[in-house]
Amino acid sequence: SLEDLRNIRVSKASVASLPSRQSALEPGWSREELEELGLDDLMARLNHKRIEQVVGYTFREKSFLLQAFTHPTFLDDRGQDLPKLTESYEQLEWLGDAVLDYIITRHLNTKTKADYKKVKLLRSILLSNAFFAAQVGRIFRRIV
Repeated sequence: SLEDLRNIRVSKASVASLPSRQSALEPGWSREELEELGLDDLMARLNHKRIEQVVGYTFREKSFLLQAFTHPTFLDDRGQDLPKLTESYEQLEWLGDAVLDYIITRHLNTKTKADYKKVKLLRSILLSNAFFAAQVGRIFRRIV
């Protein structure tokens, strides 16, 4: 059930095995250069405190929020001569999709007694964009 999926927890050991990054910012930037580019203003406009409040998680490294909200076309439209602070959200999206796929597959295989065909169908539905969009819509209607 959907309630079961909400209660899934990932062990710290499985997360600890993932390679860590200290920051989403491209390497080589000095603090002075970041101030000159207006990183603090950009983070304020992003309203990271409100995002953290909505998702119920406080990010230790706020630059990952900047990456999560950087669309690939923004990087393409800037041209080659303008500096890039971070990559787009595509890598985070890919990683998130993989983690979600793993969690749901593991849960369905260990917590249900359904046969393979039913598990495969249920997994496909749970990982579909339409199902996810409907769940996000329900959550935001409660928040807003």
